[in-house]
Amino acid sequence: MSDPAGEFRVPLTSGTEVGRYEVAADCGPVLTAPLEVVLVSAAGGSTSSVVIIVFFLAMGLLIYRRRLLPVSN
Repeated sequence: MSDPAGEFRVPLTSGTEVGRYEVAADCGPVLTAPLEVVLVSAAGGSTSSVVIIVFFLAMGLLIYRRRLLPVSN
């Protein structure tokens, strides 16, 4: 059942399998749409990402240090 704004919600249970599903909403006209259920995982590589960013930032500063910091005589 939809609310006055036309929105509706359906809870997904934890047993829902990963895959593509066809969802149908019957609220007068029948509306269908595909729904993709995916499994999201995160890699714990945030430390290595920071190290790589700092490395390239330091290399950039070394290369362009003359443009960034004028040499005083």
